[in-house]
Amino acid sequence: MRSASKPPLGLAVVVAVGLFASCAGESPLSPDPLTSVCSAANITGDPNTSSPPRCVRFAGYDWIVKAATRTAPGPNRFSDSDENVRVDVGGLRLRVTRRESTWSSAEVMLARALGYGRYEFVTTTRLDGLDANVVFAFFTYNYPDPTFGHREIDIEFSPRLSGSAGARFTVQADAGNGRDIRVPVTTTTTHVIDWRPNQVTFVSGEETWTYTGTAVPPPGGEHLRINLWLFGGTPPTNGADAEVVVAGFRFTPL
Repeated sequence: MRSASKPPLGLAVVVAVGLFASCAGESPLSPDPLTSVCSAANITGDPNTSSPPRCVRFAGYDWIVKAATRTAPGPNRFSDSDENVRVDVGGLRLRVTRRESTWSSAEVMLARALGYGRYEFVTTTRLDGLDANVVFAFFTYNYPDPTFGHREIDIEFSPRLSGSAGARFTVQADAGNGRDIRVPVTTTTTHVIDWRPNQVTFVSGEETWTYTGTAVPPPGGEHLRINLWLFGGTPPTNGADAEVVVAGFRFTPL
């Protein structure tokens, strides 16, 4: 994670629901118990201005929807509106939108920390079509606690972050522990963050990297996040909205 009329959609990224346990039958809305669960997880210091926060149920987990003005990453405006973040039969939808002159980005955060284990995602739409100013990422992060680089571990897709390669694996970005990778050009692709006490192994399509240096963080209040945002807060070069549809997520504890 680094530090009017409706325009046409620019990008759609889909994660296959059929490859993991489906969240079919889960409500896309937030029942009262879910709201309270997410409220308890909205830890002090996290850049979320919505209190209580909006929450959605996806892939068997409760997710807090980020709402904040001009905050990291970016800076961006993050909207918790249904237009930017919603769950339907297709899965979790994240959108970068422009309404009149305002651009809004999207981010969700797991309502509980999972710690060591295998975080697995599958995308079924090519990621090499991202607009130059749009960033899509899976990552762990603890905003309030800067220890161990906020326990940052990410897979990010954006030419702004990784040059011509188009994607990057990272362990503590501020410490410079990362590997630029090629964006997969296949339709169905598996992405993995396998976090263990002495190493982190990443997979994205045919690309893989295992980091075994001293920057591997221990668990401690980090939450998995998925976001879609604008690099530097700069609008997409194509002037169009962008959308990511995540239809499945699976976690296997260590």
